[in-house]
Amino acid sequence: MATDFAVMLHRFLTSHLAGMRGCSPNTIASYRDAFKLLIAFFSDVRSIPPDKLTLDRIDDAAIAGFLNWLEAERRNSISTRNQRLAAVSSFFRWMQSQDPARMASCQEILAIPAKKQAQPGVNHLTVEQTRLLLAQPDRSTRRGRRDATLLATLYDTAARVSELAGRPCATSALSPRPWPC
Repeated sequence: MATDFAVMLHRFLTSHLAGMRGCSPNTIASYRDAFKLLIAFFSDVRSIPPDKLTLDRIDDAAIAGFLNWLEAERRNSISTRNQRLAAVSSFFRWMQSQDPARMASCQEILAIPAKKQAQPGVNHLTVEQTRLLLAQPDRSTRRGRRDATLLATLYDTAARVSELAGRPCATSALSPRPWPC
């Protein structure tokens, strides 16, 4: 006979994510993989086989242990750890409406914060590097003048290349009329 965790996890992955929320197959696969790891954690670290894993055994301390295990033993990055936490949190957010008697336990799990990760620094070009970059196109050719104009436009407007190369009939922020096609 299936445990309450097995039944609820099946309903969450199939009825809720796929049916009610219409999540993509990739999202569902990602959530499924997070729970496969959680089940492996309980089996390998806590010696609780999958057929004995019940909702009563999953609490905030167990989830915190799981997250630490992901980082320490599996060498997962902080962003991967946070993604696994998001999957678990989504399940327990849904569980609150499915089994109100477990609401307090669910909320303790939901209170586990995502771990902050260092943001990479933004590198800027120096004034000299910018001058060198803008001087690269050969302005004696048509293509060089075009490239120089594009580089100067990108620099002056702080636009992204994708914004400049995007839809030609887009509306600009300065003009509500579409650009000519």
